[in-house]
Amino acid sequence: MSPPVPDFFVQTNDDARRSQAQWLSEHMGLDGVALADVLGCSPEPLARWRDGLATLAEPHRNILDSLWSLVRHLLSFCGFDSRRARTMLDSRVPDSGSPLAPPWQGGSLRRHLRDGGARAIEQSRRFIIGLRFGPAPTAAPEDQR
Repeated sequence: MSPPVPDFFVQTNDDARRSQAQWLSEHMGLDGVALADVLGCSPEPLARWRDGLATLAEPHRNILDSLWSLVRHLLSFCGFDSRRARTMLDSRVPDSGSPLAPPWQGGSLRRHLRDGGARAIEQSRRFIIGLRFGPAPTAAPEDQR
């Protein structure tokens, strides 16, 4: 039986989101600047939010929720081993041109997320879910990139 996960893994309130952001920094190397890149905001307001001094704007909150969903799927795919998940986040995938390649081919998942934000999160989430359960029947190939 797997050990229980902390409550913040499944909650969506601001305290849970702050704990998620801390976990992403500690275990996935998504520090303030990297996380700000993914969320599409500047590091200063994000730092103020993490310190409990400001509210995170709704669009950034929604992206953080999507990122956290992706990370949970990634962890599940990696047997809940955060080191393996971080390795997957950082490993470069050669550009093969194959329609079966991940949306981050030619680079790393980390770079894809930092450069592509919400769209990259959704593409990557669908890809990882597809690895685990098979592709969604409604997903068109052009939506995978």
